Order: sequence, then structure tokens, then C-alpha cells
Amino acid sequence: MRRSRCLFLLLLALPAAAAAFSANEATDGDFSNDRLAPTTLVASSGSNTLSGTTVVGDLDYVRISLPAGFGLTSLVLDAVTSADDLAFIAVQQGTTFSVTPATATASVLLGYAHFGTGPAAGDATPGNDILDDLAKGFNAIGFTPPLTATDYTFWIQQTAAQSFGYSFDFVVSEVPEPGTGLLLAAGLAALAARRGRA
Repeated sequence: MRRSRCLFLLLLALPAAAAAFSANEATDGDFSNDRLAPTTLVASSGSNTLSGTTVVGDLDYVRISLPAGFGLTSLVLDAVTSADDLAFIAVQQGTTFSVTPATATASVLLGYAHFGTGPAAGDATPGNDILDDLAKGFNAIGFTPPLTATDYTFWIQQTAAQSFGYSFDFVVSEVPEPGTGLLLAAGLAALAARRGRA
């Protein structure tokens, strides 16, 4: 009975995951063009998909909210559909995007990358995790994956006249918070010690 109760308490300490999001402009409507009121999506553990289309003059701002104890561990570019071969994505920490495209400089961006199928996309091509490309944007603030704060706002844009379709997989995984790993290890050790005495 005590062992069951101890295990139950340990499981309660683990964060619970909600349902993953699957957002698609074709079925859900246009993503926000307003950097101060981005489309808000609540992510959960596993695969969270975002599919949209952008063209010159159409900016997509999407806020991704992560549950406590989870992080964005990869951002896979699943697909690109366009006659053009390059688009742009940037990220800032927080619930809004702090600058307009006209006033944006790399130094205020947490990260950015060009993505697509052309040579200027580098490794940010379909089938690849582009989170590390975002992290290394030239002159950006930069980061080391995973992204573990609560909210991130992404800016996705195409500056050419050709429509640019994209699909991303935001992969979210549990990331132990400082001290959580020690607490879990202590609980498991206590459980093992009790089991040894039984």
C-alpha cells in the first residue's frame, strides 16, 4: 500500500501534457498579420504541426505556448510548396513580436533563418530540423536548443510575389527543470530502498 502511494505521488509530480496542436491556414483561417496579437497555439508533448502560406505583404505571426517542464527540442521543416525557393522565419521570446519588419535588426531577434529549397537556405530545407539554424542567425541574440521558456513568437514571411506554402513540426519534449531531476531521483531511490526492505 505504501509503495503504491509513493509511486502515485511521484507520478503526480510529473507534468501533464495536453493535446498537440495541428494548425492549418487552409482549414483554420489566416494566421495573424498583427505582431502584437499573434495567432496563439498551445503546444504539448510530441508533434505539433503548423501549415500556412505567405506571400509579399502577408506576414504570419504565431505565438507558441509551452507547458511548464517542456521545451521546443526541434523545429522540423516538413514541406515547402512554392515556385520560389526561399522564405524567412524569426523568433523572439515572449507573447508578441517587439519590432516591425521595417525596423527589425538581427540584434533584437532571438534567432532567424532563411528556409526553403534554394542554396541560400543552407541546411534549412525540407526534412531537416531548422532549430539550430535559427539559433545561429548572424548577429542575432542566439540560443542553445531546446527553447524552454513559456512563450515564443514566430514571424514567417515571403517577400516575393510567388505564394510560399510551408509546414513545420514543432517537436516538444519534457525538459527537467532545475532540481526536478534530483527530486525524481531521490523519490526513486526512496522507493528502491523501501522495496529492498520488503
